[in-house]
Amino acid sequence: MVKEEKSEQARFRPARRPRAWHQGQLDFFCAIYAVINALVLTHGINLSACRKLLADTLKTLSTHSFLWQAVLRNETDFYWLVDYMLAQFCQSGPLKTKTLAAKTGRAGGFQEKNFGPECLKLEEVFLYRKDESPCRSSPEDLWKRLKDWLPEEDPTLAPQPSPYDVENWFSQTDAGADAGPERRARAVILRFNRYLPFSDQPIITHWTTARAFEGDTLLLFDATADQGATHSIALDQCALHKSQLSPTRQLEIELASIRLLEAAPYNAFLHMPQVV
Repeated sequence: MVKEEKSEQARFRPARRPRAWHQGQLDFFCAIYAVINALVLTHGINLSACRKLLADTLKTLSTHSFLWQAVLRNETDFYWLVDYMLAQFCQSGPLKTKTLAAKTGRAGGFQEKNFGPECLKLEEVFLYRKDESPCRSSPEDLWKRLKDWLPEEDPTLAPQPSPYDVENWFSQTDAGADAGPERRARAVILRFNRYLPFSDQPIITHWTTARAFEGDTLLLFDATADQGATHSIALDQCALHKSQLSPTRQLEIELASIRLLEAAPYNAFLHMPQVV
């Protein structure tokens, strides 16, 4: 009788232990976390400031039903949200931001624009940006520009500082107006799409933050804790347009998503020229 009872229990026992979902795995807030992590790198904002930035952003979005539903259901590309958060931070702290765009013509290359502190009007944003023409620039061109912006990895520093120890890490970088280019408090925000071979649609679309280079590998400061998450991007793995994808290049970086961030002296930021 006991054996039959155990057998009955075994019939309903799952073959594998259920996996608990981690906080953040059931939402689409990667763009919000990318901005917050970038500001951790550039300004060393602490845990309470990160929480406030998250709460204030979500509270504001909740007052705009159209945008709120789009964020909750992943029905937008989040370009507008990244720029909105950066504009909000510009009003309270010195932040120097540049955007990249592909130049037209055969030569390729990039156009850079300074991102000013003016606020976006959420009532007027579009959920998706307009499609761009094929990019003539190569991943090698982008890597050269990003290497000029980001430092080389320093093995003496903690590779992934948490919000709890970031203040110590930030002080070690000697960031400031007098610091050399390799020690300036800088970060890069970008969006990438990961494809499978012979697939026309990405299996993953993700906003993230880059912090440094290690050789030709871009090191990320990413919010995702999943075992298979992307925490670095090698030059020979990436493309800048779907037309550049190949069996060895399955990760597309959206050039229009790139935001180059740097902590700047407040007075210098106020007089930064605006480029139209």
